[in-house]
Amino acid sequence: MEKISDFICFEKPSQEIVEKYTGKVPEQIIDLWKQYGFGSMLNGYLRLIKPIVELLYYR
Repeated sequence: MEKISDFICFEKPSQEIVEKYTGKVPEQIIDLWKQYGFGSMLNGYLRLIKPIVELLYYR
């Protein structure tokens, strides 16, 4: 996997999250989480997000 030079990490995934989603999301996503964590790149255009939403917002 090539290096993403402008990635800004907000949080590293816990082992619990990695284990919970292994087999449920593509292995490439798991690899990105392990290597980079949750964060953004391309000036915020693309984000790797935490799959567990603790607070929901309804409008």
